[in-house]
Amino acid sequence: MKISDTLEPKLKHALETENERALRRMRRDRHDITIPMHTANMRMLQSEDVKAGDSIRRTIIPDIIISVDPQAIRPEGLTKYGITYILAQNKKAFPLAHVYRGGGSLCLGNIFVPSFIPTHSPQQPLETLFLHNDRHVAHGRPEIVITGKQRQEITAIVYHLDKHFPIDIHHSDWVRRDTLWRIGEYMLDNYSREQSFNIMKDIFNILFEPSEA
Repeated sequence: MKISDTLEPKLKHALETENERALRRMRRDRHDITIPMHTANMRMLQSEDVKAGDSIRRTIIPDIIISVDPQAIRPEGLTKYGITYILAQNKKAFPLAHVYRGGGSLCLGNIFVPSFIPTHSPQQPLETLFLHNDRHVAHGRPEIVITGKQRQEITAIVYHLDKHFPIDIHHSDWVRRDTLWRIGEYMLDNYSREQSFNIMKDIFNILFEPSEA
């Protein structure tokens, strides 16, 4: 039932659903939402051999800023094409297939995501992409640019931990080969959660350092 605008304010507020209050706050505040570094399930290649296939496993996700276009806020929820996902460090698009490199909006193709997302779960479409992860970079043109200096610094970290580090980092196709996410998986499998997060924080800081103005 729609609450009449003629109701006494206190009574109207009491009758509002939590969802309506959330919508009102979002329209008023228009704040970005920061999701701190966390673990998530993601479909990843099993090894360097692409023919070996993939499976869903845990990895570590860097800090993300989720932005919601005020025009995407509807009574039914958030429209999926009004949400963008960018890295908190360098403000660039999250580097995953089906996320537009230009600004972090979605390029879903035939991947099913509901037209309206619950207002309290704006991360839902990105989490769907984690589980889907088909590495189809033609959708969104995602990229992870790694310079020679960055590669040297990351090499120093991982080979200090393991002289026979099993993940190839000496290439530039980090998106299609799930390199970063497989490194996160390795850390979780071999170190405590706290240690893994500290190591990956250092790697994220190197890889996603803000561009100089």
